[in-house]
Amino acid sequence: MENCTILVNSCDAYSDVWFVFFELFRIHWSDCPYPVVLNTESKSYVHPNMPNDRIQSFHIYPQPDAAPEWTTRLIENIKRIDTEYILMFLDDDLIIDEVDTDRVKQCIRWMDENPEVMCFRAMETQESKNCIPSEKYPGFNYDTPDSFRSTLNIMLCRKSGLLKNILPGENPWECEGNGILRTKFWEGEYYSSQVGKPLIPYNANKFGGYGIWHGKWLENTVGLCREHGIEYDFNKRGILTEKDVHEIREKEIEEARRSESSKSIKAVLSRFHQKLYYAKKSIQNRIWMMRNK
Repeated sequence: MENCTILVNSCDAYSDVWFVFFELFRIHWSDCPYPVVLNTESKSYVHPNMPNDRIQSFHIYPQPDAAPEWTTRLIENIKRIDTEYILMFLDDDLIIDEVDTDRVKQCIRWMDENPEVMCFRAMETQESKNCIPSEKYPGFNYDTPDSFRSTLNIMLCRKSGLLKNILPGENPWECEGNGILRTKFWEGEYYSSQVGKPLIPYNANKFGGYGIWHGKWLENTVGLCREHGIEYDFNKRGILTEKDVHEIREKEIEEARRSESSKSIKAVLSRFHQKLYYAKKSIQNRIWMMRNK
């Protein structure tokens, strides 16, 4: 039995994207030897071009409205997986080229040999003082504690490390954002893919990449699916062109500037509540770090 499980993190509200994700998964990783778990609240999914039992869900929360925060649900799914290693995806981490199964297996062998290795990420990073080319593991950079190690995109992880490092009660953006602080105290070694050598080929960049942003499909995803003969109605969720993405980002930046410069009571109260919120998160982070020293 292979000692790894694919964990695809999603939610019932995004069940319409599963067909695209799993069809590209099937096309580009036809020899994937690992079981697949779909992390969602209550729904099941059978892909029309895969065996009926290929995708498993644990159905932990039959009432989606009563489901806890995203990381709490993630932790509960991780606990139910019985393999030592987990290859995590987000539901819009679309595979865009052939996956080298032997390379994935090699990473698992490296982790078997060195218990200090906690993670190999598919994210490509430029060589820098915080992303140092590894002599031990060709094609990967060693991520220092000052690098962005808390990303949730595709990564091959040790199950024990995930359970130790993920804090319950957070949404995905909080998990990544607050995780930047926590990663400085994470034990073990973390690696990211060198440019041009991704562990799993994907591109989640909202500028020129594939997937979903602000709840809508990035335009390149439509072309990607057409290239592979995938028929799907992207208009139901909506499509964002690169121009749309730039306009939304400019609007968000401008709104942030206005909010920052506003002297209204509402803005002051809003910032006050934000400070309370982040103070609470800071205390949670400190408690987490004390427990995991």
